[in-house]
Amino acid sequence: RWFQLPRTEIMERLQQQKFHLHASFGTVLCAVTEQVAHFEMTHYPVDGRGEAETGFEEILAFDRRGGFTLKDDSKETRRKWLIRHKALGGPKLLERNEKKTAIDKSSDSDDEDDDGDADDAIERDPSQADNTDCSVPSFRSDRRIVRWLIARCFADVLQDAFRK
Repeated sequence: RWFQLPRTEIMERLQQQKFHLHASFGTVLCAVTEQVAHFEMTHYPVDGRGEAETGFEEILAFDRRGGFTLKDDSKETRRKWLIRHKALGGPKLLERNEKKTAIDKSSDSDDEDDDGDADDAIERDPSQADNTDCSVPSFRSDRRIVRWLIARCFADVLQDAFRK
């Protein structure tokens, strides 16, 4: 029961904690919560950045009777939850993508025309490609926020149980 959260409680917590959300953003978060609940059906790629977020995304499950929960009680699930829990207390709420680095120009030694064109300035990692080619908006960052809120709710329940 420590790792159960009804989907309606996400919005209730946001309203009770005085985040001063506009009604339109609340509507978006309701829709995004539904996306997170049925994420496998969307066929979007993994949203998380870093081990903590991607691990939590893999172990987060949704059951219509119990709400959001962890998928099982395996050692791997517990390890991923502890990594996510530790990240909640870290210096950043959500991880950022690694900075893109310039291509090593010394590897292109036969290319005499080093004028710094945009073509050779940045090399993109295809595994971190955005969903820009998709015709439907993905709300990736909003899903990351909802997952962060779910993890935060799980952590609050655990901390309250520990204090008792």
